[in-house]
Parts: sequence; C-alpha cells; structure tokens
Amino acid sequence: MAGNNAPVSFPAYMRAGEQRLSLIVFLCLSLVIWALMKVWYPMPFLFPDSGSYVHSAVDGMLNVYRPMGYSNYIAFIHDLSPRIGTLFNVTFLLSTLAILWLLYSVKYLWGLRSDWMFYLLGVASIAAPRIIFASNFIMSDSLFHSLTLMFITSLLWIMRRRSVVMIVLNVLLLAALYKVRYVGMFYVVFSVLAIVFSARRPGWFGWVWAIIPILVLMRLDHTTADNYEKVTGSRKQGFAGWQLLNNASMLVPKGKNISAKELSQDERVMRSFFAQYPDSLFSTKMALTTDLMWNKSLPYRQLYFYSLNTSPRQPALAWVYMGNLYGDYATKLIKKYPWDYFTGFVLPSFMSNFDRRDIFESVDFKSEPLYSNYFTGVLEEYHAPFNVFGSLNGVRYVLGWVMWAALLASAVWFFARTRRWMLSDSRWRMAFGMILFVVAYLGLLCLASPNTTWRYTLPIYIPSLLFIVYNLRDALSALSERCAASKK
Repeated sequence: MAGNNAPVSFPAYMRAGEQRLSLIVFLCLSLVIWALMKVWYPMPFLFPDSGSYVHSAVDGMLNVYRPMGYSNYIAFIHDLSPRIGTLFNVTFLLSTLAILWLLYSVKYLWGLRSDWMFYLLGVASIAAPRIIFASNFIMSDSLFHSLTLMFITSLLWIMRRRSVVMIVLNVLLLAALYKVRYVGMFYVVFSVLAIVFSARRPGWFGWVWAIIPILVLMRLDHTTADNYEKVTGSRKQGFAGWQLLNNASMLVPKGKNISAKELSQDERVMRSFFAQYPDSLFSTKMALTTDLMWNKSLPYRQLYFYSLNTSPRQPALAWVYMGNLYGDYATKLIKKYPWDYFTGFVLPSFMSNFDRRDIFESVDFKSEPLYSNYFTGVLEEYHAPFNVFGSLNGVRYVLGWVMWAALLASAVWFFARTRRWMLSDSRWRMAFGMILFVVAYLGLLCLASPNTTWRYTLPIYIPSLLFIVYNLRDALSALSERCAASKK
C-alpha cells in the first residue's frame, strides 16, 4: 500500500490517472459551487462582528475584542483587489485547496482507492453547506477552518516522516491559527506529539524539534500581551473574563456566601449590584444562550453601562476593565464551587454540541458606509433569489446526527480493534490523531464557551469524516475476510 512505504513521491502520485480523474471531478464541483454562489450571493453574509473585523482592517488599530489575524487577512486581500467579491474568491479558493490537500494526503498516506467511498468523502467535504456558507461570510470561521485543515495535513506528513520542511510549515500554520483565534493555542500539543512520535523512534532529536513550536507560541503570546497592554493597560484579554463569568452564571447567587475579605472593593460592589436581580436569572440556561453577555437589559451589560457613566474610561477600555473584573470574580466562584460548575456548565455545555444549529441566512443585503467606503463593487441593496442554506437546515440536522452516531460507533470499533503492535503503524497513529483532535477540540470548546452556533464545530467536521472512513474501510475489510474464511 502507499500508506507506509509509498513507492512513488506525492507529486508523481498526483499525476497518476486515478488521481487526475477524481481531482478533475472535485475541481469541477468546486467551480460549479463557486459560480452559483457568485450569481445567487454577490454580496457577503454579515454578522454584527463583521463590522468590527473590517473596521480593524481599515485603520490597522488593535481590536480589543478579538485577535487581529482575520482583520489582517481582510487588509491583505484588499491590497490585492479592493472589490468585495475578491474576499469571497480568495477565501473559497483557500478552502478548496485546504480540503483537497488533506483528502489526497490521506488517500496517499493511507493507501486508499478512488472508489465510491472516496468520491462520497470528497463531495461531503467540498459541498458541505456550512463550509460553503462560511467562505462568503465576513467572519473568521472559514479562514480558521482552512488553516486547521492545512495544520492537520502537515501533522500527517510529519507523522510519516519527520520532515524539516513540514515542521517549519506546521509552526507557521500554528502561528497563523493563534493570530486568527486564540483557541488555536492548544494546537501546539498536537505539533509536539506529531514531531516526537513520528515514523521514526522518539529520541533527543525529536524532542529538540518539538520545543520549537512551544517557543514560537510562547513568544507570540508574550508579544500579543505586550501589544494588548499598550492599548488597554491590561495584559489579560477582556473577552475571556466576560465569557468566564457568563459560563459561571449559575454560581453568581452563591457569591453571597463568599466572605467580603476575599473580595476586592469592586467585586463587593459588583456582588451588591447582582443581588438586585432574582437568583433565577443566573441559570445554566442563560449561560448556554450567552444572553447575559450580550443582552443590554441584563445585569452584566447593565453594570458595564453603569461603569461607563461613573468613570472616564472609553467604551472599549471599560469593556476590558469589566472583563478583568468579571474574570477574577468568576475564577473565585469556580474555585469555591468546582463541582457545581462542572455539573451546572461543563456537562451541559458539552451536550450543547449536539443540539440543532441552524444556519440563519441573511437574504437581504443593505450596504453601510463602512463597507462601501472600504470595498468597491458594493451594491446598495440586494435580495437573494433563494434561501438555499436556510432550506437545508433540516437535512443538515438529520445528517449531523448520523455523523455523530457514526463517529461514536467508529471510536468503539477503533479501540476495540486496537492491538499493541498497531502502535508502530503510521496509519493507525494518524487515525488516532484524528479522533484525539476531535475529542480535544470538543472538550476545550465546552470549557471555553457553550456551543451556540454551527460555526464553532466547523474545524472538526472533515477530521470526523476521515476517522469514520478509516474505520468503515477496516470494518468492511474485516467482514470480507470473515466471509472468505467461512467459504473455505
């Protein structure tokens, strides 16, 4: 098989007729999707956060609410061409190339054939509604997803052979992911594991190389904190504090049990302010909807407005200050009531990953000065002729449950079939890496934030499909061998 000792190089492999045919099919499918999107949705999908990203791209000023990576990406695309459609073109192209590189790398490294299963995998990846939608959405999701797929692909190549080129590429992708979303920080664990436990035996050389991504990430984090402090006066990210108190909302009523000596003056004021509201408001349900973070009539935002009126801070700096205050208070609550936090938020947050997450498609586009002044080719108004993505929500929900069930069954099959000798098989290690990434991502997601949208689990969609395909092929092979043995 091509999986462990490939007889030809990857470029030569891609030139073979079998690969060329399937690649032509997938590229034609991508071209059709791109053309339909250009006709049906010439204007991008927008979200309230979209303006914040574009605003930072326009003035280059540090965004105190989120990382600058996606804003820098928008500015880079704008330098190539100021037409608003170019942003979709480049993002869609990057997404397609990332998907194809991963699929054909897996096909090569695992020794797969261009049969019905590989074609189905390709179509399910390229034509996935949320991947397509994200590529025309002025949000960081598609860029983060594409970089994640490329990051995983580089890991697979490192696991096959500890290539210096792939390690360097992997570290660069790790840096880019961190700049787009801070959650990318945990990816460094997979870089280290892939380098140390590559096809070669772990040794001092592997450990030396494994230190590099750690050092790069530490340097990036330190530089980011320095830049953040210059603008806000704080090294802590304000958004993290807001999110943490939201997650610990069900513990807020228990705050009355904490001694005043354990709290700062501002925390005591905050506790008194929250005491004006009914305890029932601070619930698991409210934490999972994140309403307490964003609803202007609820206590977290009300206290923020009060802070604006009683201090000379600018809105953005007041937001950071309140985030630090909220984060410190939430940390004290969680440390005092860890089990209540686990049962009241962590477990429900994990289960929220399996709730229905619809794509809410904005078929009406109305331009704003921010967009029309920065981009060219912006229509004043546009009404999409079809509600394509909204109409597919029901189908997506059913197929989503099918995928979760298949993923669980695949994991049971995978570990039931695992034997010690398989640890030396690079394909087994790659498949194990896939499921480990999916589980780690879901685990971190449920700790960091409740899943309120389809966007959050986008990076684990294709890795999940690949793990399912790996085990489905193994199951079919085992069944075939059993049938052959019974005939004898």
